[in-house]
Amino acid sequence: MGAAIWLLVYSVLRFIDAYKGHIINPLITDKSTGIWSTLTSAAVLTFANPHVYLDTVVLLGTISMKFDSSTRLIFGLGATVASFLFFFGLAYGAKFIAPRAKSPMFWKFVNIGIGFMMLIIAFWMFKEAKIL
Repeated sequence: MGAAIWLLVYSVLRFIDAYKGHIINPLITDKSTGIWSTLTSAAVLTFANPHVYLDTVVLLGTISMKFDSSTRLIFGLGATVASFLFFFGLAYGAKFIAPRAKSPMFWKFVNIGIGFMMLIIAFWMFKEAKIL
């Protein structure tokens, strides 16, 4: 229930950002690209990111509860493969997206897309909890 409320609030925040035209500056000005800088950035983005825990523990945990013990393993393997494909595609897609990320219109569409996805997941979670 708490996760569904959070996703609902988060979707509203994304719609507000799209309306106000908030963008993320994709240009990195720090030229230190050594191995320690890279590993530190990766560790911070991994362990200090609250979405990692929301997605893996709360959302996937909630979804997996509807499966019995024999199909939870298959669900877990499917989630792992989907995650690998998503992040692999994201890494290679970054080269394609980078020039477009300088446009405020790009960020408007990103925020609207995220808002709708979070809204759909929140409503699905409310429906599963039999609140809607």
